[in-house]
Amino acid sequence: MPRLNDGYTTGSCAAGAAKAAMLLLLGKPCGATVEIVLPSGELLSLPLLFVRRTERGAEAAIRKDGGDDPDVTTGLTVISRCN
Repeated sequence: MPRLNDGYTTGSCAAGAAKAAMLLLLGKPCGATVEIVLPSGELLSLPLLFVRRTERGAEAAIRKDGGDDPDVTTGLTVISRCN
């Protein structure tokens, strides 16, 4: 049986975007991806659509990927703002 293409949850997208925005506010480097640690201890690397400063803080976005188990949130842009 072929292996299914893994996606990531909406919550993982929100956590990753929040981490990227906070890294920017803290002056830490943030590249094209951000890593979060899953409850299993596994690292998940999420591609960023953008990370930028705003008038009140910073924001970052990740596009939700449902993998081979898509739902209505697949393709959604998840944005986290840190003020």
